[in-house]
Amino acid sequence: MAKAFSNITTSRTIHFILWGAEEQGLVGSNYYVDNLSSNGYNVVNSLIMDMIGYSNNFFGVKIETSGSVGPPTSFFSFPLPLLLPPILRIKAANRALASLYQDNMAEYSPTLTNTMSTNYFGSDHVPFIDSGIPCFLAIEQGAFPLYQKIDPRPQSQAINFFVLCR
Repeated sequence: MAKAFSNITTSRTIHFILWGAEEQGLVGSNYYVDNLSSNGYNVVNSLIMDMIGYSNNFFGVKIETSGSVGPPTSFFSFPLPLLLPPILRIKAANRALASLYQDNMAEYSPTLTNTMSTNYFGSDHVPFIDSGIPCFLAIEQGAFPLYQKIDPRPQSQAINFFVLCR
């Protein structure tokens, strides 16, 4: 993904980060979010991908964020976001960001099944959401035979880029 974006000019900086120690308590993502200000970063939003391109099998994508799963409340319109308490503004922003992702999936990958959940937990998107940064997680859904297991075989460790590029 970083290579695909390397020749695109944007008005914002895009960070491509690989987190470590998620299973030990979101150590990497917590550290990053806790040190944003001291590093001079102002994160506008975040997309976390977990186990995307996991295998040749097609599982679909689950999107996790906070906010309602009903029709999104646009956080770009006035005056609604300004009248909402901060926590509701963040939930509306999370939902709008995740809905934009769903719209892109529908347009560019119409056969890709997806579900939306507001029961966010256990992955590297949690520190962002809990800190008030609009964020969502995209994770493959379905049965993962090696989920949370150590498998030293190289074929179990590699991201399947052919799956990512379908």
